[in-house]
Amino acid sequence: MDTLRVGVAQFDPIFEDKAANRARVEELLSKGDPTDLCVLPEMTLTGFSMDPAVTTLGEDDHAFFARLARERATGIVYGGVEEGRNVAILVDRDGMRRDAYAKMHLFALGSETKHYVAGTERMVWTFGQWKILPAICYDLRFSYLFWDAAHDIDLVVVPSNWPASRREHWRTLLQARAIENQVPVVGCNRIGRDPFARYAGDSLVVGPLGQILSDAEGREGVFAAAIERAETAEVRGRFPFLEDRLD
Repeated sequence: MDTLRVGVAQFDPIFEDKAANRARVEELLSKGDPTDLCVLPEMTLTGFSMDPAVTTLGEDDHAFFARLARERATGIVYGGVEEGRNVAILVDRDGMRRDAYAKMHLFALGSETKHYVAGTERMVWTFGQWKILPAICYDLRFSYLFWDAAHDIDLVVVPSNWPASRREHWRTLLQARAIENQVPVVGCNRIGRDPFARYAGDSLVVGPLGQILSDAEGREGVFAAAIERAETAEVRGRFPFLEDRLD
């Protein structure tokens, strides 16, 4: 699978209402175009809540995403909390869980450090032939998380709840991470409001030269674009900038 149709599912979660958000996600994916891999926002079923009793994922939550993956024959990246950590989870097309990444940079400005435990390990997921680096929202600001893995990855995914007040930072950083690491980057944000912030969406699929392949702007839906491993290899061969980095 050298070509991957990757999508973002952008929507307005109802704050701390898992049942309502499961229904929204299911409707969204049932109406959306087919994907090979679909990325959903950070803390998918609750929004950015600081209540672990609400955000912690249960067996029924995991079973829900596994069923959607099987029915849609797509990999899914979704988020929530496990063992006190804000995580992104990858399930394969057959609904099997592949791996989970715990957010390493917690958003102290939003009190995340008071309620959750930071992850300690950068990860690279395997999805078919693709090597995927997951990051979560605030992680996007810390370039070293991406630099150190650049040679070994084909794709970066960034589920987020990124406020509209800093939307230009979001868009610019997604493109910057793609340009400096010569790799496609997929950022999935939410729209709407919660009790604390407004969200503009702007979920993007960005190519390895920083070109925007898909832009959800402020719309609800599944927005997809095809990316190719061969293009990344061609870009890196034509512009061998990674080889000039200092240790």
